[in-house]
Amino acid sequence: PICMIVMGSIYLYECPQGEYIPIYLLVGGIFGILKQLLHLSSRVRQTDIEREEEQLRQSPMQTLLNCFMLGWFIIGSVWVYKEFEPNYDPNVISGRYCNKNLYLFAFWLITSVYILLGIISVCLCSLSIASVVFNNDRCEPVYQRSNNNRTRR
Repeated sequence: PICMIVMGSIYLYECPQGEYIPIYLLVGGIFGILKQLLHLSSRVRQTDIEREEEQLRQSPMQTLLNCFMLGWFIIGSVWVYKEFEPNYDPNVISGRYCNKNLYLFAFWLITSVYILLGIISVCLCSLSIASVVFNNDRCEPVYQRSNNNRTRR
């Protein structure tokens, strides 16, 4: 979040082609820090028993913040990917350019989240398939034994 704030504020007016990209970074960074501070303050005030209960539920403020951040991430994805491969030259006559550092930072920040989500999804699907296959292999002999016992009676 700190890097998002720094990049968004340094290059705030250096992306007329994608004018919302620095705003996306600034707001995302501010709310990211706010979320961490909110989480930290709730952890400091809680006892061990309350921490265990907290893991089972979220406060309404945390839920609202998470929903906002998900929506902001989706909006930011649209803003960044819509301008894919912008003109990086500030000397262009039309004035439609974007600072290369700013754009590539935002692009790879968002893309890395999608890559991580893809990797986690593939791993979870693989584990689910493996557990189903493993459980079927273990359960099959039990089923066959129960059928054999029925036919002997």
